[in-house]
Amino acid sequence: MSQWIDVFFTSLFITNFNNIVGKLNSDHIKIDLENSQILNRLKKKKTFGGYITIGLLLIMFIFSGDVTNSNVDTVMAKDLQYNKEVGILYPIKKDNKWGYINKNGSIVIPPRYEMSQPSFFHEGLAIVIIDYVTRRTLNNYVVPMPRYGFINLSGQVVIDKIIKDGKVIPDAMVFPPEINPYDMEFHDGLCPIMLWEGYDQKWGYIDNKGKVIIQPNLSLANCFSEGLAYVEISDSVGTRAVIDTSGNIIFKISNHDGDYRYCLFSEGLAAIIDGNPCGEGNSFFINKKGEIVIKKPELLHDLGRFCEGLASFSKGCGDREKWGYIDKTGHVVIKPTYSDALYFSNGLAPVLINNKWGYINRTGKVVIEPQYDTAYPFIGELALVSIKYSNNVNQIDKIYFGYIDKTGKYIWKPSY
Repeated sequence: MSQWIDVFFTSLFITNFNNIVGKLNSDHIKIDLENSQILNRLKKKKTFGGYITIGLLLIMFIFSGDVTNSNVDTVMAKDLQYNKEVGILYPIKKDNKWGYINKNGSIVIPPRYEMSQPSFFHEGLAIVIIDYVTRRTLNNYVVPMPRYGFINLSGQVVIDKIIKDGKVIPDAMVFPPEINPYDMEFHDGLCPIMLWEGYDQKWGYIDNKGKVIIQPNLSLANCFSEGLAYVEISDSVGTRAVIDTSGNIIFKISNHDGDYRYCLFSEGLAAIIDGNPCGEGNSFFINKKGEIVIKKPELLHDLGRFCEGLASFSKGCGDREKWGYIDKTGHVVIKPTYSDALYFSNGLAPVLINNKWGYINRTGKVVIEPQYDTAYPFIGELALVSIKYSNNVNQIDKIYFGYIDKTGKYIWKPSY
């Protein structure tokens, strides 16, 4: 996809809470980010027996001697109840700090975090900059680098270190500039994480307590979606594969054309995309067995993910590239007429028309006029949009973020 597809989509924490020992039970609405699921709800309330269970778990925790992140167990019940009461939280920027609002535009977590881009909650956790540490570069320069951590729905830092084999890994939450920490999201109970192995970067997966679950023996790891994730294994040939949440290889992906990008599963399908969208015949959809199910060489050059039964696709390249939508049979539902197009959510999809973003419905009719410099798919009842303002003095652009409802009305006016 084009650079505009690097947008953020979100999912929230859901739990069937049975005497505190809950199990995840998601009502998924599949969306695109190249990794996401959204809109989860609590199903049951806590019981008195659950509080007794929490007490026993805390006693076991105190005397276990195991290394873990602070406050995770003790705030779990509060998090779940908080999520039920507050609903989806949306990141907002105010006075150059980030916080979170609810769907009514009321501030729930006051702006106090630093972020280089919006960070949504995924399964109850969102990544933010905690503080800065100094590190020495290979050129012997001492530079400040951000240290990241995950906050819960109450705004508390609950993961500020990574634990492997019972020991804290030093510098595990400090990433080099080429790594985007905001791509590290929790899905299916796991989050991809980059860890240092000497001067080498290795990838593995952690759980919601910061413990390494899938060992860091990967050269690349993507977020899980529908129980599967695309990875590249650190071996002599750079094997590309799809794994399950236990780290087992489900199937391998052919390297025959070399330059592939991968989209995660949504509605049972995933897009395999040729690294050169101008080439014909190398972009297609596969099922969870790795079988090709939609392939139209004359049509499908670049692809998005399926959501609400439709997926965006592009035809042509360069200035001639246009985007439209197909259904799961490969039939064109909305003709390729847009400069870019993202996935559908709540019946609407962002599209780029004459260098401005607006929203269309499932018939292709524009329902919110193009007026934004960026526009994101709806999450629940709101969609994140941005307006870019230029400073005539020093020519520095500032991006102001806001939220609209399905009528285009601002619930949170763009702010910086």
